[in-house]
Amino acid sequence: MNAMKKSGFFLSIFLVFSIFLNAAESNKAEIRVLTSTPFETILEINFPPIQTEGFDAQIIKMGELEVLEKDGFPPLPYVSGIIAISDRGSFSGEVGKIDEYSIHLRKPISFSIDAYPEKQLYLDTPQILRDYRILRFQFLPVQYVPESNEIRITRSATIRITMTGSKGKN
Repeated sequence: MNAMKKSGFFLSIFLVFSIFLNAAESNKAEIRVLTSTPFETILEINFPPIQTEGFDAQIIKMGELEVLEKDGFPPLPYVSGIIAISDRGSFSGEVGKIDEYSIHLRKPISFSIDAYPEKQLYLDTPQILRDYRILRFQFLPVQYVPESNEIRITRSATIRITMTGSKGKN
């Protein structure tokens, strides 16, 4: 009986510890590779829930995501990653399936552009890292839309990075 109590105790500790780890991991974005070939990579990104600060969501945080700060604009969370790409070619990115919701703001926000950020997916110039050609991507899951006076928050998104031509910079 004493051995059963010990094993039950250790099982309980293990379950509590694993629940704690899962809760801690939910503060980060989860990036999964759905498919990858030399010509195309499809990724699925799941984001943690948002936390807002200030009147009318002036500051938006998403778990442990990095924050993009640009003068004259509100700070925005983002996730970035690096993928290996083929030795040659230029690449483009597009956002596919997206699960998002909106929060209506009480006070209008005005920008000189239609939305901030203007797009959610950005690709850097390909680079070489230890004999591998790589491409850094950046996805911004929060977007301010002044026209409708709302903030769009992405819960999950599928992005496709595709080779568009045989020429391209290293």
